Amino acid sequence: MEEPLINQDISDSYEDIDSGLIKKWNYKDVVHALNLPTEEDNKIMSDIIKNLEECIYDGIKNNKVVAIPYIGMLGKNEVAVELKSERKLIALSRHHMTREDFKQFYRELKEECAERVRIKRQYLTYMRKVRIEQKSKYEKLLTRFGKVYAETWLFAWSMLDYVPFEQDVEDAYQALSDEDYYEV
Repeated sequence: MEEPLINQDISDSYEDIDSGLIKKWNYKDVVHALNLPTEEDNKIMSDIIKNLEECIYDGIKNNKVVAIPYIGMLGKNEVAVELKSERKLIALSRHHMTREDFKQFYRELKEECAERVRIKRQYLTYMRKVRIEQKSKYEKLLTRFGKVYAETWLFAWSMLDYVPFEQDVEDAYQALSDEDYYEV
């Protein structure tokens, strides 16, 4: 298991980014900068910061998007993760293509991965809406059959369209079903 940043000492470290000096802080630096009145307050603040960092670490490790209070959302780039799953194909292609062909191939593969991620997001958003609309039915199916069955049933049910009744179609169907097509 990788070690969280809380166990790494980066106190008083500086980094020059675009000719601007940026100071990196760890949780000890933050607690010290808050200048809290008692040692107990320092300990509580230190525990809060450690807990927050561990929650963020666990969320990102599990490929989830994490909300950091007063900062924003943080998560892995889904297209990059999808591209990483194609690394064997990329490595094989790199050895068997010219540089220009490989660049074109990689560009197309990246676009394909982005499209897959977009479709996956659309599906997840759609299913979230269907689960909300059919909450009671979803919960019944979930408890009785499990998540996969419940989501498959809801998806299939949501794809059905209303077909208005037409007497001509019904008469043609009845005429076909009256005949013995299945006898050899």
